[in-house]
Parts: sequence; C-alpha cells; structure tokens
Amino acid sequence: MRKHLLTHLMLNYIYRVDGTVEPLLEHSLEAYQAAVGGYIEPYAKGDGKFVYVNEEGLLHGLERNPFLPVVGDFVVVPEEDA
Repeated sequence: MRKHLLTHLMLNYIYRVDGTVEPLLEHSLEAYQAAVGGYIEPYAKGDGKFVYVNEEGLLHGLERNPFLPVVGDFVVVPEEDA
C-alpha cells in the first residue's frame, strides 16, 4: 500500500461504497464492526491513520470502494484508537 492513497482520507470517518462519507461517532470494536458490516480486518497504516475493512468482504461479494482499492465500506481512525 502506498502512503499517498491514505493522505486524502480524513480521520474518524466511514467511507461507503456508494461514494458517501459519514462521521464515525464512536470508537469501539462494536462501532467499527457496525460501520463495515462484519468482522474487522486492518488494511493499512500510514501517516498516523489506521484503516479497517470487512474481513469477509471478498467472500460476501461486496462492491469495490471508490476511495481505496478495497471492497466494502471502511473506517479510518487514528493509530492510537486502533
């Protein structure tokens, strides 16, 4: 993963496959799982950012996300909240 892909992403937001972005209001395992629709998997770190995606996104045939080369919705949090 190249760092430049993460530089345009804002912390504490949910990035949806439909192109919308929503604020992430809570920092907990349950909140991250709810945001991505399942078990979470770390995707990348860089610039103090941590990204979580749906661990089974490929198995469930989730759509590709327009913001990063991943499938399904994802969240971006500060590394200290990861």
